[in-house]
Amino acid sequence: MAKYTEKLNLKKPEPTDFYNIKDFNDNMDKIEEHKHKASDITDLPESLPANGGNADTVNNHTVKSDVPSNAKFTDTVYAHPETHDAKMITGLPEKLPANGGNAHTVDDLHFLVLTQAAYDALSTKDANTIYFTT
Repeated sequence: MAKYTEKLNLKKPEPTDFYNIKDFNDNMDKIEEHKHKASDITDLPESLPANGGNADTVNNHTVKSDVPSNAKFTDTVYAHPETHDAKMITGLPEKLPANGGNAHTVDDLHFLVLTQAAYDALSTKDANTIYFTT
């Protein structure tokens, strides 16, 4: 059974309901009826107060007047540390797997870095190895 929104009484079908174009169109008509232009709103203010209502004033203090232009708000200054303790990093695994993983093996693929000449000298190339030449 569908539910309805509180303000515009739009029909909200359940996930198991069949999609009904008429319900969708009815909802769009209700939304269209409630659409207004700024000129249609009778209590829209012409201007905002200057005592905290603009970008230059905060709590009746004006920047470059009674607050220096280079003032630092110390409650928001953040210094990023140069190094991080492991406890500061979230999502690290508690253990690393020891089942075949090592510095040159990932998902049973081997990684090998060698010179182009050494690569060319290989008599066979292993299908499970990714070769990087320098």
